[in-house]
Amino acid sequence: MGQKIARIILVALFLLVLMPVNKALADTTSDPHAHISIVSSAGFRSLAEDGDMTLIVHWQWSGNVSATPASTAVTVSMSYNGTTLAQTTPYVFSLFENNGYGDGVSSFYFSANSSPVYQGDYTIRIAGNPSVFAGYNPFPLFDYLIPVASYETGTTQAANRLAAKTYILNECDSLETVYPDVALKSTSDIGNVLTEYGETYWTSVIPNLQSLVPAIFFVQTAIPETIAVQAYDSSLQATYTAQIVGTDLKRGADRIGAKFGVTGYFVWGLIIFGLCLFIIIKTSQKGWALEPAIFVCICVMTAAALAFGSLFFTLVMVISLLAIIGISWVLFGKRA
Repeated sequence: MGQKIARIILVALFLLVLMPVNKALADTTSDPHAHISIVSSAGFRSLAEDGDMTLIVHWQWSGNVSATPASTAVTVSMSYNGTTLAQTTPYVFSLFENNGYGDGVSSFYFSANSSPVYQGDYTIRIAGNPSVFAGYNPFPLFDYLIPVASYETGTTQAANRLAAKTYILNECDSLETVYPDVALKSTSDIGNVLTEYGETYWTSVIPNLQSLVPAIFFVQTAIPETIAVQAYDSSLQATYTAQIVGTDLKRGADRIGAKFGVTGYFVWGLIIFGLCLFIIIKTSQKGWALEPAIFVCICVMTAAALAFGSLFFTLVMVISLLAIIGISWVLFGKRA
């Protein structure tokens, strides 16, 4: 009996000793504080237009997580010397199943007209909404100064788009280590691109991404550029005209034309007109339709116009072609 009582007392003393230890363990394992950090950041310029600026940050919020979605409980802002330049909220991606907390990406875009100085000392602030985290001590707040090394040093649009594509694809790998069930990128015949899930997420955290980094999409979108208007002149015609000068064809035609008081170009016009009329007659005699003959005549007259180049000769060829078509229709077309 005495031994039994002694055992009970020993067990009770052992439990009393363990109780503070368990409480201490509970206090150390339950962390009421929100841990906020920046995993990476990157700055790019001239992605959509010359002189614009884009900043992207991959942040992490762990520890205290509110039941309120992060889209209304957290703000991500960008400031310079205490002046807020832009502000956004985390995107709640349902596939991450984190209510918008955990790991996420936010971005800021400035057009060329509103862009601040590139590579400036800008601060990213991630903070809880006071109405959600009222009375919370310490209040969830984190400031991060974007280092100069985060900015792309290239100045061309191509260099910045390539750097932005590389950064986003690398961040896909980083996010997939946290959310392994969500594939954000894949390999295609044009290289690594975003998956359907990746497109949904990244276009939500970086608005207008299709225009900023089109090469990251399997189906790419590009903004059409205005084609420079080229003034038309007669320089090519002058080149063609000059190339026939001094040749036997030009001299022979000029001599024949001099006998009848016409130019050499007019002589060649009559010769080609007669050739085309001969082609029409011969093809009609063989019972062929008019279309093949007219097509051959068009080719002959076009080649002659290019060979001689003279504006007057070109007009003669056009008139001759119309005449040939009319004559062939009158003589042979009505019979068909």
